[in-house]
Amino acid sequence: MLDEFLILGLDFTVFLFMRESLIFIGISDDLALYYAIILTLILNAASFHEVRISEKFTKYVLELPNVINVNNEVYYFNIKIKSKGYLTITLNIAGFIVPLVLALVLSLRYFTLLKSLRLDYLMIFILLTLLATLIFNRLGMIFRHYVGISLVKSYIIGVLIGLIYGFELDVYASLSLTYVTLFIAIVLGVDILNMGKVVLEGRPRSVSIGGMGIADAIFVIPLLSSLTSYYVISFISNYLFTQLMIP
Repeated sequence: MLDEFLILGLDFTVFLFMRESLIFIGISDDLALYYAIILTLILNAASFHEVRISEKFTKYVLELPNVINVNNEVYYFNIKIKSKGYLTITLNIAGFIVPLVLALVLSLRYFTLLKSLRLDYLMIFILLTLLATLIFNRLGMIFRHYVGISLVKSYIIGVLIGLIYGFELDVYASLSLTYVTLFIAIVLGVDILNMGKVVLEGRPRSVSIGGMGIADAIFVIPLLSSLTSYYVISFISNYLFTQLMIP
């Protein structure tokens, strides 16, 4: 029962984010509502599909610890084992390809709305993205066949980054640039920089980026963080505007 509520909650959050994003890129409120529903359904179906981008023959050299006892004397040494096999790298459509497209569209839309390139805005974006990449790389937890990350810690960090965008730049940056920054940071800091360790330690036959679909950190964390920070900044802006209008 709990899992069903979590899935429904995630779907509703995806719907809200898609609606706000569609409105941000210039689609009317009415059309954004219908398109958001359709996109949410499509994303659920796309979570089960992947695109293979690479398949290569890989050799591994493993060092395994070994202990022997000879006449009550213990000897420790490492044994080198050579292994080989095919490694397939795939991209999940909902877990990576769709977030990539969203990040490109949102970033292009935001910087297009500025009408002229603001170097100070660009520097803030670059610095926050680098900082987030380093933080998420430290938060990454390497398991046998995949890399994990704490959802709660990542969400809090993501919201803080979104609030910085909102206060330093504007409310639309808290939606668009927050999503772009967190997408880049998680893909680079968590997946790509740790992929070599996963391959060496777990020796999986396939590696999937965004493999959990809409439940993957690449999809969930940027979406939740950007949506939360956007609503918080919007509420604060509207509240301050209302207070200023009161005589």
